[in-house]
Amino acid sequence: MKKTLLLIVALIVSTATINAQRNGSDQDGKEKNKDMMTQFFNAKVKMLKEKLVMDDAQTEKFIPVYKAYLDEMHETFKKNKPQKKSEDVKTNEDACKVLTEGIDGRIQVLNVQKKYLPKFSEVLNTAQLMKLMRVENDMQRQVRKEFDRRGPGKQAKDDNPGRAPKDCPAGNQD
Repeated sequence: MKKTLLLIVALIVSTATINAQRNGSDQDGKEKNKDMMTQFFNAKVKMLKEKLVMDDAQTEKFIPVYKAYLDEMHETFKKNKPQKKSEDVKTNEDACKVLTEGIDGRIQVLNVQKKYLPKFSEVLNTAQLMKLMRVENDMQRQVRKEFDRRGPGKQAKDDNPGRAPKDCPAGNQD
């Protein structure tokens, strides 16, 4: 099962890498990407079918709900992509803005998850639903870990480490 998860993470990362390298007007590349995403989705569903111990009938009901969930999550992640890279953050105000946007993005992701709980509960029992959320979080963590491993990993320069600016909504609590 761990191998399947690693394979799925590798597919996500390689798809993102290909997207970053490809020219947006490349129709053939878009078709290949669509095929790759379909393969990725099918592999993910197969893994979840095993992990959640779903039969074929339950899996057939699960697929459209899960596809809609993933599409909405993808749009939410895309919409909340950070505007600044960590190496571009030079001031406390920039840092505060980046942190606030990050928190807002995570709240939106949680709202999507909350929205889909009743939809998933129509198809999955409580134990399966909890396991689904755990597996989804594990996959997201693995993907972030892999991106971090491949990325520059530079820290922003901070002239006032450990403190948020006074005008930041997070503010200083001391």
